[in-house]
Formats: sequence, structure tokens, C-alpha cells
Amino acid sequence: MKIECISCGKDVNLDHSVFEDYEGPVKCFSCSTVMEMKTSRGFVDSISLLQRLEENEEGTGESRC
Repeated sequence: MKIECISCGKDVNLDHSVFEDYEGPVKCFSCSTVMEMKTSRGFVDSISLLQRLEENEEGTGESRC
């Protein structure tokens, strides 16, 4: 089963047998966004954003000249 990440749009490949009837988190390995997904009989019922990992450049202690 493939789903499209709702944050970056990349395909997320999922093991069909494990995710045939599933409710829980799914992580995109491209952008690290965590989505909440619910499937039944191999079809996606719902998918929503749970957590988006954002890079924060402020507060790193590095100065750029």
C-alpha cells in the first residue's frame, strides 16, 4: 500500500498486510512528518497531520557572516 505524505507529497510505502486494518501513527521517512492514519480492508479511511518536524535555525548558537 502506498500513501502520499500530506506534508511533502512524497510516497510512503507501507506493508500491505500490516496496514490492512490499522489505526495509528505513520511516519514519512522523507520529511519526518508523523500522520495519524486509519484504514479498513486495505483502504485509507482517514489521514491527518499529527506532528511535523520543522527545522529551526534560530537558537543554534552558530553565527553566520
